Amino acid sequence: MTAGRLGEKALGNPDAPNIVIEYASLTCSHCQRFHEETFPAFKAKYIDTGKAYFVLREYPLDPLATAAVMLARCAPGDQFFPIVDLLFEQQRN
Repeated sequence: MTAGRLGEKALGNPDAPNIVIEYASLTCSHCQRFHEETFPAFKAKYIDTGKAYFVLREYPLDPLATAAVMLARCAPGDQFFPIVDLLFEQQRN
């Protein structure tokens, strides 16, 4: 699989033995729950240890999710994932 024109947003070592691809919408309550409850432990156990390379692919379900992912993608440098964290954190508000 090759990245689209915008490129991949990923964490970890691209040479890791496993690749995990998540399709998520920033307005999806199930995606938000995974991000807050499951992802931190997954990241610590697999991404941070070099066992997995994690790719987040946007799958916006509505106009607000499209705007949110555009905002995250416009963030400078390595700020994409911190912005995604913030948007999921604020989703309930």
